[in-house]
Amino acid sequence: MITPEAKVTIQRIPLECLQIADFTPRYTSMVLKYVEMLREYPHNDAGLFRVKPSKTHKGMFAVEDGYHKLCAYIIAARRDALCIVIEENA
Repeated sequence: MITPEAKVTIQRIPLECLQIADFTPRYTSMVLKYVEMLREYPHNDAGLFRVKPSKTHKGMFAVEDGYHKLCAYIIAARRDALCIVIEENA
């Protein structure tokens, strides 16, 4: 859920600034689908990642949605990703 008071922005964020918290298995077919898209359209993004500022690492962002895309971006040698950043007062 996103509260009405949340600040929502779209930013291009370097992959090295994305923090992973969920280590569950991923669907290889989804990762490969995104890899193919990124290679076929090297100047386009495969969609938005949903992130929040990290609670543990200043300047980093915790990935909430986009793990398949993140794997594909790494395989496709992308350096950054288009992200929707949700900042909420907690």
